[in-house]
Amino acid sequence: MRQRPSIHAQCKRLYAEDAVFGPVIQHLASRPASAAVPVDVHPTLRSKIPHFFVEDDLLFFQPVADSPRRLCVPNDTDLRNAVHDTAARGHPGSAKTLATAQTKFFWINMGKSIAKYVQSCELCQRVKAAQHKPAGLLHPLEIPHKRWTHISMDFMPDLPPTKSQYDTILVILDRLTKRAHFIPTVKALSSKDTARLFLREYVRLHGVPESIVSDRDPRFLSAFWRTLVTSQGSQIHASTAFKPSTDGRNERSHRFINDYLRAFVAPKQDDWDELLPMAEFAYNSRFHSSIAMTPFAADLGYTPRAFDDITLLQRPQTPADALTFAEHQQHVLQQCRANLESAQASMKRFFDHNRPDLQFMVGDMGLLDTLNLDLAHIGSKGRRKLVARFIGPYRVLERTTPDTYRISLLPGVRLHDEVHVSYLRKYHEDTNPKRLNNVPRLITRDVFEGNQIRSIVGQRKRRGIQQYKVQWYGRDEPDTWEPESGLTQAAGLIAEFMQSTAVTTTVPRSHPATAASASPEPLATHAPPRPSQDRDGAPPIRTKPLRRSTRKRASKEGL
Repeated sequence: MRQRPSIHAQCKRLYAEDAVFGPVIQHLASRPASAAVPVDVHPTLRSKIPHFFVEDDLLFFQPVADSPRRLCVPNDTDLRNAVHDTAARGHPGSAKTLATAQTKFFWINMGKSIAKYVQSCELCQRVKAAQHKPAGLLHPLEIPHKRWTHISMDFMPDLPPTKSQYDTILVILDRLTKRAHFIPTVKALSSKDTARLFLREYVRLHGVPESIVSDRDPRFLSAFWRTLVTSQGSQIHASTAFKPSTDGRNERSHRFINDYLRAFVAPKQDDWDELLPMAEFAYNSRFHSSIAMTPFAADLGYTPRAFDDITLLQRPQTPADALTFAEHQQHVLQQCRANLESAQASMKRFFDHNRPDLQFMVGDMGLLDTLNLDLAHIGSKGRRKLVARFIGPYRVLERTTPDTYRISLLPGVRLHDEVHVSYLRKYHEDTNPKRLNNVPRLITRDVFEGNQIRSIVGQRKRRGIQQYKVQWYGRDEPDTWEPESGLTQAAGLIAEFMQSTAVTTTVPRSHPATAASASPEPLATHAPPRPSQDRDGAPPIRTKPLRRSTRKRASKEGL
């Protein structure tokens, strides 16, 4: 390996060609320091000429007599990366890089050049965490004018199965009155069953809503669900990818449900569905600061009695006649809207404090945060801790909302292409071709950054080395065999392949010899479909795949 020349040797070689320090060296070598400064000396350095001196063909700058002398570095990036890119420096930020450089080196516009250099560092952009609050300002949803016309709804899945086999809660919430319904259901709910559940539990009580704020659950965004809801004159407003704060009230109701069930559930945790009616009553009976009343009062005009109210012989306070009741209901709505407006303004003021308003133009490039990506190379040993924070860059295709952008994701990324700005980072391209960056490569479930892996489609051993056959995205070359040591980050894809091939094969009963003597098919990611019977009508039998030694012995024996 050729040894890289020292920084001193590089400076000596580049001084003659440097437009800034070359004239200074010539002036100091041919004239006394007190002579007139020639016009070819850079204007920034004219007043500093007395502080320059040459020693051993190197130019130094010493601003104060007792200060350390600083080596003048020509305009060459390779010489300046020593204060930032090396392992000894650890890729510091602009301020720390400048402070380090100013103790040993000097060049004009150090602050600007270092800031630009650090800003375009490929490694820094990908691995460093943000030093500020997540980008994006708060844009509250419009406050409804009527009850139960604008709702939010989503699921709380993966709960312990109950005796009735429920494992999920459907949460429906009125965005004006904050009244909620908690409905037990199952996670494996089809779009048709979801629609039926919605009709039975919501439409029969409140009618068809005008808009629904939902999460990105496939049950909501399936073609059937969209067709059903839009046919009723409704619109689906889906939360952006991984941005549940779009529907913050549902997130708070989820926390309430979790706390309530933890407090009252049985030791076996199989009766939480029986607790939901009282959990819903308790939630709707509580004072909500955003509306300055209880959801029951905002919706019904009064708060129904609880069991302790009956014990205390308290009666619900209701208006005396219909006219008074109507006026009371109108007053409740006005008060509810006013309180919501005040709460939203206060929330926005608090949320936006010190939060950057990051904006992208169509065509800009951005890096995507890996926080919520399903990275294939992350196993169960805590490997996520040290992975790069961002991947990309990806081009911005469209601005869908004030803080949401549609980006051009690579094929196979299992992520909605609408991303909130808090998960994006401005990408600054490094235009210096000489600069080397050891950028870590990340693998998502289907994507290898730079070279995209579609799937693992085979395995073999050659000279004792385990190899896997890799199918690539966006490459004209055929599938390639890669050593296991080179796919250490593809543990998830390899595990999926091994699981898919660990199945029994189907061999017709009347043709065992043919199956045994046939050349083995390449391993695939999915087992072929099993026929219900063979050609002769006999039911198939299941056998394990023949070992290689068995196949060789069978071929020798003529089977």
